[in-house]
Parts: sequence; C-alpha cells; structure tokens
Amino acid sequence: MLKSFTKLMVAASALTLAACATGPDYARPATPGTATAPFVSTSAAVSTAAPAEDWWRLYQDPVLDGLIADALAANTDVRVAVARLARARAALREVRNDRLPQANVGASATYNRFSQVQRAPGLNSESWLIDGGLDVSYEVDLFGRVSRNVEAARGDVGAAEADAEAVRVSVVAETTRAYADAASAAERLAVAERIVALLDQSLRVTERRVEVGMTTPLDATRIAALRDQRRADVPTIAAERQAALFRLATLTGRTPQELPPVAAQRDRMLRLDQPIPVGDGAGLLAR
Repeated sequence: MLKSFTKLMVAASALTLAACATGPDYARPATPGTATAPFVSTSAAVSTAAPAEDWWRLYQDPVLDGLIADALAANTDVRVAVARLARARAALREVRNDRLPQANVGASATYNRFSQVQRAPGLNSESWLIDGGLDVSYEVDLFGRVSRNVEAARGDVGAAEADAEAVRVSVVAETTRAYADAASAAERLAVAERIVALLDQSLRVTERRVEVGMTTPLDATRIAALRDQRRADVPTIAAERQAALFRLATLTGRTPQELPPVAAQRDRMLRLDQPIPVGDGAGLLAR
C-alpha cells in the first residue's frame, strides 16, 4: 500500500511540474482571410498580383537600380539593423545549445626528474604523470526554462528581421522618391521654360499688333504679366530639383559634387508600363 502511494505521489508531482514547465503557448491572433472583393480601385492601374520585393525595378530604370544599390550599401541604419539581426541569430544558436549535452574534456601531463638524492632506491630518475578527465552534463528542461528561452530568442530574431526589413524599405522608398522628385522637377522645369518662351513670342506678336492698331495695349500688358508670373516659377522649380538631387546624394553616401552625372540626366517623370501589383487587402494592410 505504501509503495503504491509513493508511486502515485511521484506521478502527481511529475505531472504538476510538467504543467508548470509548459505553460500557455503563444497563440497568434487570427487574421482575416484574403479579401473576396476588390480592396482597391478596380481600374487597370492596379492588379491583385503579389508585389515583388524589388518593386522599384517595375520602373525599368537601370540608373535607379544602381542608386538604390548604392544607398543600401552606404546607409548606416541598414548596417546597424543587419548587425542586430546577426546578433539575435547568434543568441538563438547559443540558447539552442542549452538543449544539448555539455561536455568538458581536460588533460594534463607532468614530467618529473629526480636527483640521486631525491630518488628512492629502485625507482627511475624520470617519471611522467598524466591526468585526464571528461565531464558530461545535461540540463533536464523540467521547468521549461530552456524552451522559453528558445522561444524568446526566436521572437527576438523575428523582431530584428522586421526592423531590418523596415529600414531597408524606408531607404529604398526615400531613394526612389528623391530620384522621382528630381526627374519630375526636371520635366516641370522644361515645361515652365517652354511656356515662358511661348509667352515671349506671343508678347512680341501682340506688341506688333498694338503698333498697327489691331489690338489695345491692355492685351500686351496682360501677356507680359502672365509671362513674368511664369518666369518667376522657373527658379522655384529649379531649386526643388536641386534639393531632390542633394537628398539623393545624401542617401547614396555622397556629396552633391560626387553624385554621378547620369543621376541628373533624366528629364521625364517615372512612369509604369504595367499595373501596380498590390496583392490582396489583408497583405496590403499588413505591409
């Protein structure tokens, strides 16, 4: 009777300790499934195809591809995020090793040489003392310490991966925006200068018409005022383009003077020749 009671107590204690060890596992909240109806506009400008990681290649601009590669290589935040991710992965490997048996091997050798005075009769004057040992230890994860440490380290790796990806997305987006702003400003600058030239031409024609009495001086005054107004827009647009190029130089780790001339040669806005892939609604909100 006593033996049965002892076995029952041991089993109950083991079950109790196991319950304390496991604890409640993390359960990810349920996320809504793929949207059945179009989440965004149904126009031909977007599609439900999964977006690519290198989405900027949709513009098919080799200059932009090179600038983004330079920005990712030169950005300090990207390097810091990658280093943090490597540290988190190393910590996970170290914690996982706690599940394995730990072994320590030691060995030593001592050489002794005795003089005639020290040597006992019948013994050699030289001797070797060799000592070796092997210690093997294994931690039984009775209370779940190792398992929970592994889960925590795995969570740290996931957080570091998310941080690194967020930094990468931010650098790529800012570089693309700066390049697009510079190209857009260049196109608007060309349009503004063309408008000023056309207004100059129209003013000359109107002034001739005034000279021959075919129109009033008020028409010439209005055209001159409009021309001056459009001419005043030219320096503003040029400054916007220069500011965008300065941002682009900073993002790629260069001074404005070191920015490749090819980066400033584009004088047309970035345009897509295909619909923008945005995926489904749930994926878009998650991103």
